This record gives sequence, structure tokens and C-alpha cells, in this order.
Amino acid sequence: MQKLKKRIKTRRFWLTVAPLLILLVTLGIYNLTTLRQTGTAVATNPTLTPPRPTRTPLPDGTRAPILQATILPSPTPTLTPRPDVPPTGVITLFGPPDESSLAQDGRLAFYWTYPAALQPRQQFVLTLRQNDASQILGILDRPNFGDSYQLLIDFAAVEPAVGTAVWQLQLQWIDEDRLLLTSEERQITFLPE
Repeated sequence: MQKLKKRIKTRRFWLTVAPLLILLVTLGIYNLTTLRQTGTAVATNPTLTPPRPTRTPLPDGTRAPILQATILPSPTPTLTPRPDVPPTGVITLFGPPDESSLAQDGRLAFYWTYPAALQPRQQFVLTLRQNDASQILGILDRPNFGDSYQLLIDFAAVEPAVGTAVWQLQLQWIDEDRLLLTSEERQITFLPE
């Protein structure tokens, strides 16, 4: 009975160890063939070293000639490019929602966020376009509602016409009319008083 148990243990040992040994032998043979192929490739493609330039010695007591320097004009100054909009720069509008309605002489708050700090001399411009005419409702150059922006517009001073208008935010340089970024356009309907 003990001989049988010993045989079973021996067989179990070899059944466990044999696959590992076969794997090790296979990996060893594979590595040897790979090394031989790599060694052959290196031997057939020797690397060439470039020839070194030779110096001709100067006679004693003589110096190498000094070449005259060429004077180049100083470079023309250029304007420092201003940083543009960051890749993640998107104007996210919070309110008022698209297709809002408001009395002609009402007051309305416009809310939005922008993921980066404005660069010096950048500003947001709130525009209203109605009946082929466009007007600026307000301008902000820094957050004024926590990290967000808010403009409260009194439309009694603006005097919009009854009907539909489109509003939009634009990010632009203070001293230029060049737009850097615009928000989506949203409609607003002005109702009679």
C-alpha cells in the first residue's frame, strides 16, 4: 500500500514538473536559435566608421589666419504673439434658455462660464441681433459671479423691437475686432409691454 502511495506521489510530481521542464527546454532552444540568427546578421552587416579628418600641421611660429567677421544687421523687432484660446476653451451658456420670452422693457440676467482665465486685454462681448441690426449689450473682462460671468441687462434702455432676436457671446481682444471664440446663438422673443 505504501509503495502504491509512493508511486502515485512520484507520478503526480512528474506530471506537474514535466510540462515546466518541457517549457524551459523549448525556451532555451528558441533563445539559442535567436542568438545565432542575430549574431549572423551582425557579422554580415559590419558597421562602418567614418574616416577622421586629418590636420595639416602649421610651420612653427605661424598662426592660422584670422578671418574677417561678417556684420549682419540686427533683426527687426516683431510683436510678441498673444496667447490664443486654450484647446479646452468653450463658452458654456447657462441662461437664459433658448427661445425665452421677455417683455420689451424687462430685465434679464445672462450667465455663462469659461474654463480658463482670460488673458490680459481679452473680453467677453454680449451682442443682440434683431432686424438686420446688431448691438452690444454688455462687456466683461473678468469673472463677476464666483468663477462664472453674469450680465444683468435692462432692456428698457436698449429698446428692442417686438419680435424675435438672437443673442450671442463673443471672446475678443479689447483693441481689435478679431473674434477669438463665439458661443452658440440663442433666440429670445420680446413681447409687447
